[in-house]
Amino acid sequence: MSLDNYFRLLRSNQHKRLINPVKRVDKFSSDSEDDTSDQPKQSFSDMMNEYLDEEFDAEDI
Repeated sequence: MSLDNYFRLLRSNQHKRLINPVKRVDKFSSDSEDDTSDQPKQSFSDMMNEYLDEEFDAEDI
């Protein structure tokens, strides 16, 4: 997405209809803290890197 399109989206208030990923991650992490309190906290990018490493091989690309 170009910056022009991004700012146009913000000005039009259409971004309010989009899913807010920060809230979803916070909600997920607060629910899972009780179950996995012994695991260190991971950043979102670390979790995504793990997921992508598990799901996709270099041959798939």
